Amino acid sequence: MRKAPIALAIVLILAAFAAADFYLNGLGKGLNLDFRGSVPAETGASPKPIPVDSLYKVGDEVEGYKVASVVAASQIFDKIDLSSVKNIQVVKTVMKKEAAPVPPKPGQSEAAVSVPEPITFYEIRGAKDQGSLTYLSVKLQFVAQLNSLTENLNETNAYGDGSFYYNDLNNPETAFLLVQIGDNLYGFQSDKKSEAVPHLINGLEKK
Repeated sequence: MRKAPIALAIVLILAAFAAADFYLNGLGKGLNLDFRGSVPAETGASPKPIPVDSLYKVGDEVEGYKVASVVAASQIFDKIDLSSVKNIQVVKTVMKKEAAPVPPKPGQSEAAVSVPEPITFYEIRGAKDQGSLTYLSVKLQFVAQLNSLTENLNETNAYGDGSFYYNDLNNPETAFLLVQIGDNLYGFQSDKKSEAVPHLINGLEKK
C-alpha cells in the first residue's frame, strides 16, 4: 500500500522539475543574451596606426628637401575640404630644407641665415581610369569653397594632364598648384621662388 504514495511523490517531483525546466528555457529564448555590443572598449591600449600609401616616407631626401611627416588628410592646402569626394585618398607630406648661410651684403659684417620655406606635397589617389573625373570633382570643390573676394583659380594646364593654380591674396608669396597625372592628382604648396616643384612634377610624370 505504501508503493502508491511513493510513486505518486516521484511523479510529482519529476513534473515539478519538468515545469521548472520548461519555464526557465522559455524565458531564456525570449531574452537577448548577446552582450557583444555592450562590451566596453579596452582601456590603455594604443590605437593601431592607419597605414598611409605614399610615394615618400619620413627621412627621404627629395630635391634637397627632407621628408618630415607623412599623414592621411581630408583637406588640401589646409583650406579645401575633400571629404565629400568619393573614391579618393588624400596624403599630406611636408618636406623641409636645412637653413643655409647667406653671404653678407656690402656693409654687413656677418652672414645672414636663410631658412627655406617647406614644401607641402599632397597626393590625391583616385579610382583607376577616372583621373579626369577626379580632377573635375576636386576642382568643383575648390569653386564651391573659394572666397570670391580673396581667392581664385587660374587653370593653365601647364603641367601633366591638367593643372590649375589656386591664388590666395592673403598669402601672396605662396604658390598653390594642383596637377593631374594619370589617375592621381598632386598638390604643391611652396614659396613662389622655389625651383624644386617643376623638378618634382617632372619626376612624377616619369613614374
